[in-house]
Amino acid sequence: MIDGEYTPLELANACELIAWIAEQPWCNGSVGMMGISWGGFNSLQVAALRPPALKAVISIASTVDRYNDDIHYKNGCHLSAQLSWAATMLAYQSRSPDPELTGNR
Repeated sequence: MIDGEYTPLELANACELIAWIAEQPWCNGSVGMMGISWGGFNSLQVAALRPPALKAVISIASTVDRYNDDIHYKNGCHLSAQLSWAATMLAYQSRSPDPELTGNR
């Protein structure tokens, strides 16, 4: 269940994953992140935590100033786009599990 955007757990998981990738034999120890929208915001926030192996970020359709220039907020004011985004996420999260992934349980 998602309990918010860019939670401390989400950012910590990203840092842990970056460290794991950097230790793999197929990696030279340098890791990059990229993302659009949520993934872009996430990449910037993870970069701010400065995980040692993270060397590059490509962030598209995002901003470093979530207070003044965010898809959900402008200058701290809540935008109506939040309602459609929330409805879409609820629809995605309410789907039945894919039996190809979960089996028949």
